[in-house]
Amino acid sequence: MTTPESSQSEPVSLRKIWPHEEYDFTRWLAKSENLNLLGEVLGVKLAPIQREVSGWSGELDILAERADGAKVAIENQLEASDSDHFARLIGYAAEHDARDLIWVAPQFWEYHLRQVAWLKKAMAGNVEIHAVAVRLLPGGDLRPVGSDETAPGFHAEFSPMDLNKDVPEWAVLRFGELSETDQKYRDFFLQLLGGLRSAGFTDTERVKASNDQEFPSGFPDVTYHAGFWGGPSLDLYLWIATWDRDRNKQIFDELYQQRKEIEKELPGVGWGRRDGQRMSAIYLQNPGSISDSDEKLVELRAWASHMLPKLKSTIQPRLEKIMSELQSDAPKATQ
Repeated sequence: MTTPESSQSEPVSLRKIWPHEEYDFTRWLAKSENLNLLGEVLGVKLAPIQREVSGWSGELDILAERADGAKVAIENQLEASDSDHFARLIGYAAEHDARDLIWVAPQFWEYHLRQVAWLKKAMAGNVEIHAVAVRLLPGGDLRPVGSDETAPGFHAEFSPMDLNKDVPEWAVLRFGELSETDQKYRDFFLQLLGGLRSAGFTDTERVKASNDQEFPSGFPDVTYHAGFWGGPSLDLYLWIATWDRDRNKQIFDELYQQRKEIEKELPGVGWGRRDGQRMSAIYLQNPGSISDSDEKLVELRAWASHMLPKLKSTIQPRLEKIMSELQSDAPKATQ
């Protein structure tokens, strides 16, 4: 059952069924029978080509094709729409020369829907772009990824989001509103920032209602972060993401050469060179998600309040030396 407003039953959080976006939700959606459900509401037949397709712009969640062979780029997320996913979808579509762009999320901000509508009008006749809301409702026989047994009790409902037509109220977020999950993120990071300010790590009081908070390193496009990502887990990481891929890998490699010393100071540190992507990361992870109990969230905040400053104090002096050397090695302008 995929028609909008087909049930008044209480929906369940997507993360309750699919804790991890890539390994759970994307894998489920990429199956032929589930792409068929998505395609039905858009009036197009979809066949999967590949999942998590690497390229210079990152990893496209799903590359599919229409019956006429045209490529389809699909970006899915477990939280309300955000500009990062939208920008990545456009980048992925450009890289793979997709004729259809499909953005799947449980809720969409109205301003994102207006951006989709404008782009749809501007690209008419050349590229199709769709925003599709998804929710899970009681009833049916949804089969979660990794389960050999049918898991009765839920079914997925897809709703195309076109502001020129009727759209379900549950799927639209308007200015000033926060989704329940975004409110949880905001509350978590608001309290985390209080601890980080007390530790002298930051003086900012600005909190985003999103799953990730960014802190400057002093160098453009090289930033420290605390965010709920894969696993699921709370990740603390240095994000090396300048627009120069070779420079990113050079910065990472210089730090990696010091990994023995760094690992002594930061047991459990992970190294993500990401050879197939432009960016690289150095990270610490603690299993958990924003939907955990209040007690678990307190533990995660305490860990992040202690370890994020430690991550920076370990990496920052080395980073500054590397950046200084890279700057001194840069070609000098001739007089």
